[in-house]
Amino acid sequence: KLLLLMPKRFVYGLTFSIFFFMFFVSLKLDYLLAKADTRVQALERINAELPADAKLITFAPFMKLLATSEALQEQGSIDPSSVSRVDVAGSLVPQKFSAFPKHYSINLYGIRNTDIISDIKNYIKIHDFDYLIYAEDLVLLKNKGLTELLNVTGENIKVIEGFSGTDGDINNDFVGGLKYILNSDNNGPTMIIKKISKS
Repeated sequence: KLLLLMPKRFVYGLTFSIFFFMFFVSLKLDYLLAKADTRVQALERINAELPADAKLITFAPFMKLLATSEALQEQGSIDPSSVSRVDVAGSLVPQKFSAFPKHYSINLYGIRNTDIISDIKNYIKIHDFDYLIYAEDLVLLKNKGLTELLNVTGENIKVIEGFSGTDGDINNDFVGGLKYILNSDNNGPTMIIKKISKS
C-alpha cells in the first residue's frame, strides 16, 4: 500500500537503484572469485622471484608449494600426519617434467607438534631458513603458540592485501558479508613474504 501512495517516478527509481546495487555486488563477487586468491598470487611470486635453493617456511591453509623430498622428510620428522600423499607424489616428479620449481619448503599450518611450535623462532634460526611466507591474521586466529612467527625479524619483500581479522574467506564462507565484498580487492588472507634476517 505504501508503494501505491508513492509517485511512480520514485518507485521506478528505487527499484532501479536496488537492481543496480545487486548487479554491482554480483559483479564484484564474480571478480573476487575469478581473480587469483592471495595464496595463489604469493605462490606465483615465490616461483618466479625467489631463488630455487632458498629454504622456505610457510603458514597458510590451501597453500601448496612443490617441496623437495628432503623438505618433506624434515616436515615428516616434526609431524608425520602433516605430509600428504599429494605432497609426496609432487616431490617424486622430476624437475624437468614440472612446470614449477621445487623448494625446500615446510608448511607449519598442519603441524601439531607443540614442542616445535612453542620454539618456532629458534627452530627457524637453527635450520637456517631464508624466507617466511605467512598469513598474519591466521597466525593470530589459529592460537597455537605460533605468534612467535610475528617476531621473526626480516624485510617484508611483498605484502598481498586480502581479508583481515575475522572477516572470513569467501572460498569457505561469507563471514565478511557485504562490507568485505565491496571493500576488498583480493580474495584470501593477507599474505606476507618476508626475507629472514640472518643477524
